[in-house]
Amino acid sequence: TVPQTHAANQTINISSGKVLGGTSSVNGLVWVRGNKEEYDAIEALGNKGWDWDLFYAAMKQSEAFKMPSAVQVEELGFTVNPSSLGTSGPVEVSFPNYLPLQHQKFIAASKQLGHEFNSDPYSGDNRGIFYINPIVSRTNLFVLYDGALVTKFDTTMSPGPGTVAPQLAEATAVEVCFPDNTVQLAKPKSSIGEIILCAGSIRTPQILELSGIGDKNVLSPLGIETKVDLPGVGANYEDHVITILTFKLKEPYLSFDALAYDPAVKAEQEALYKEGKGWLAFANCVFNMVPTDKILAPEEISVAEEILKTKPPTIHEDLYNSIKDQVFTVPQAEYLL
Repeated sequence: TVPQTHAANQTINISSGKVLGGTSSVNGLVWVRGNKEEYDAIEALGNKGWDWDLFYAAMKQSEAFKMPSAVQVEELGFTVNPSSLGTSGPVEVSFPNYLPLQHQKFIAASKQLGHEFNSDPYSGDNRGIFYINPIVSRTNLFVLYDGALVTKFDTTMSPGPGTVAPQLAEATAVEVCFPDNTVQLAKPKSSIGEIILCAGSIRTPQILELSGIGDKNVLSPLGIETKVDLPGVGANYEDHVITILTFKLKEPYLSFDALAYDPAVKAEQEALYKEGKGWLAFANCVFNMVPTDKILAPEEISVAEEILKTKPPTIHEDLYNSIKDQVFTVPQAEYLL
């Protein structure tokens, strides 16, 4: 990056892997939703119709939730509101058959600290401690070609609805570069097919810019024809801080580390996996989403409120107001094992 003013003018490396699945490949296979306020803010920023109700309906349409068994409920404590999840979509989600002992203790410890248990985190409020559903399978996934790389997409232009959007760009085909350096255009199979650009926070704006959608002051010097002048593309990147704590576990607690240095444990877990049990069949399913008032002391909140009175010059006014309104109401930290 360029020197970061609010990080002691450090230049920070941003990792961007080339991997099938993008962020989902490193996101623990979890299936979770954000807060209603966060989705409604998208509409408030000028995207009419793109609110919680739209996203909620689409998310439910995409998923096929499998209710936990009586054993999972009784022995592991899994709870969920079935009406908050879809049941006939292409992506199967369910609870694991195994919950490590430390994860069970994590829930109890969070409750002792005054954090509430949330039995319905999928309906627009994910505050508190809750169980999440790992993804079981992706039967609707078809991989075009191993090693293929999307470079940009073709568009057709049409008049927009008004001065805010005088032109609309519709993606009609995707340019794909293959390992032998040949380039082909991939098109939707039917007239109602959609091209969904989902390449992560780094590559998505890059593909948009290479396709002519972005800040003309950035695109023109690079010889890229500006099809839609959209200065926000590639700007306002935000990352979040992560703090990792490492503990040495006592008996009878177990972690993935034991599989690497204890052959007996590895053999035991491989046998359990064949039954759909044990660590190898486990995906993290316990989260604690914490609002600011659970993290900061009152005097620290006062300092934060004072800081928020001044808008940073690089953030758009509407975006800043949206962020400021959510700082003390929407969870700003997540705890997980």
